[in-house]
Amino acid sequence: MANTASSIVIVSMARTPIAKFCGSFSTLKASELGSIAIRGALDKVDTQKIHIPEAIMGNVVSAGMGQAPCRQAVLGAGLSDATICTTINKVCASGMKSVMMASQTLMFNNANVSGKKRKRDDPPIAIIAGGM
Repeated sequence: MANTASSIVIVSMARTPIAKFCGSFSTLKASELGSIAIRGALDKVDTQKIHIPEAIMGNVVSAGMGQAPCRQAVLGAGLSDATICTTINKVCASGMKSVMMASQTLMFNNANVSGKKRKRDDPPIAIIAGGM
């Protein structure tokens, strides 16, 4: 049975501080920043009661990042290598698109991590949403 959009809740979220181009975060890869944001969101919930089968992350300008930026962030955050990972590269609104896709997934009774990670002016965002 499918959930309705109004039954979906965000149980935790985290983001890195706003950074500037070539600033203090310039030595970190976007996937590393994504890992930090995921871990920060997970640290706020009882991970004994939540299962994360899927991660959807938006990423802009993936050149030079290697394969599967979402998988890199998920594994860096310590999630299982069995976690389904999807990277969204839309240039604009990739984070919003990942949240929309996560919402649609949740409507069909799955839990996931969604958010965005970017290596430009604005930092990554990770949102944890799912049923307990």
